[in-house]
Amino acid sequence: MLPARLLDEGASPDAVNADGWTALHEAAQRNVAAIIPVLVTATNLDSLGSGTDQATPLMVAAAAGSLDAVDALLAAGADIRCCTPSGRTALGDALALGRCAIALRLWQRAQQEPDYDAILAAALKAAGPALDRPCVEGDTPLAAAAEQGYHQLFPLLLTPHNLNLPRGA
Repeated sequence: MLPARLLDEGASPDAVNADGWTALHEAAQRNVAAIIPVLVTATNLDSLGSGTDQATPLMVAAAAGSLDAVDALLAAGADIRCCTPSGRTALGDALALGRCAIALRLWQRAQQEPDYDAILAAALKAAGPALDRPCVEGDTPLAAAAEQGYHQLFPLLLTPHNLNLPRGA
């Protein structure tokens, strides 16, 4: 595989492009899940990009709608708790952008964590007012969830300030 060969020959996995993204950020954005396991062995899985958005690869994948990359990053141990200095989180991005399959996957992962309430609070704070505006799917995140059949997300989207949601609601 070319990425592994490049790393073996001394390519830096932490080199950044003009946007401040590493190869792992690019793979996450482009949904190239097959190279993620190779890249995570050589770089910090949860590194914040040095660009203006300072997102982790998991945040980039969530915002881009890259479900395979999200799965690969979670399997490699990406930390769902990470947030940017401005408070963005992967789950918050997925909710705000109407990325329902990804939001559900990230919410399910959050439910496995001992600090579930803190993760949920950060995600809902990050998504905030965006939950009431049109998302990338053209409608509100709630309408996108309904249209795509993700009824499991309704408790999150209908009660964004209720932080006492039971796990698996």
